[in-house]
Amino acid sequence: MLEKLLSGEETSRLVLICDDQFTNGSTLLRAFARSLIKRGCQLHLFCFEQHPTNFIKHLNLHNDSNVHVHDFYSDPIGWDDGDGCLLGSRLFDINSKINQEQAGGSNTAVVIDSLSMTLQTCESTSVCQQLHKLSHNQRVIQTVMLHHTHLHVDDVTKRLSHISDSVLKLNLTSSLPKITFSKKSIHDGTICVTVHRKLNGKVFLSEEKVEILSDSSVEACPWQQDPLSAQTGGISLNEEPDVTSEANLTFNLNLSVREKKERSKLVMPYIKASEEEKVEIHRSTGGGGKIFYEPDDVDDFDDEDPDEDLEF
Repeated sequence: MLEKLLSGEETSRLVLICDDQFTNGSTLLRAFARSLIKRGCQLHLFCFEQHPTNFIKHLNLHNDSNVHVHDFYSDPIGWDDGDGCLLGSRLFDINSKINQEQAGGSNTAVVIDSLSMTLQTCESTSVCQQLHKLSHNQRVIQTVMLHHTHLHVDDVTKRLSHISDSVLKLNLTSSLPKITFSKKSIHDGTICVTVHRKLNGKVFLSEEKVEILSDSSVEACPWQQDPLSAQTGGISLNEEPDVTSEANLTFNLNLSVREKKERSKLVMPYIKASEEEKVEIHRSTGGGGKIFYEPDDVDDFDDEDPDEDLEF
């Protein structure tokens, strides 16, 4: 599913990438940006958290003429422009900037490197409204944005996920089987949980092992967590080497078919003894017996019939 979203095979107008303190979503964001440029889009890059030069440098582009940079990193609160506006209000200018700079007939895509600083200076509901308008802008075919979930409450993440067509949640995994890809990876051991809502309303969920390569391309393969590993908190029960491996032993731990038959015929000593005890018990009780009772001197016997008043 992830590769289909990157290539444009699956339509998604608003893509939300969620990372945390253990994962880095900027590499996947750059992969989306590079893919959009390769598809011939006019890319509007809004840098709030990274310097535009560093962001474009990691895209490894031969020609960056299709990239329109909106630098909110160097002047986040508008002091240089003299208007002194807050960073959150700068996000509201995205629609107008795209409409002003849009060349006739060409596709436009928007990449926002981080929503965190905007969400800190503006209400999340207002940000969601502006992003919703951006996703319905007919000149914008796709908007990709990065969200740091560990910096905000869950309600903010839920609002952003609600308006997004695709939500990509990055998780670290320490119990993954070793998978070898064709090229050297610079971002290893990450699982991408994708929730994608299609135009017809169907929702697809996929979990993929993700490799971000050095050229910002992505390789993904399906992955499913081992149930035993999930019960042990992500620690696989098969991580430790098998100390009973027969390859390192000078004797055989298993029995052959003939040896198993011989073992079943063997009568153990305790089994034989128990059988003999049963035979002795049967012999002692086989001839019958009599009961003799001798009353004590202190026994009190009454010669009268206790039931003489009853009519039998």
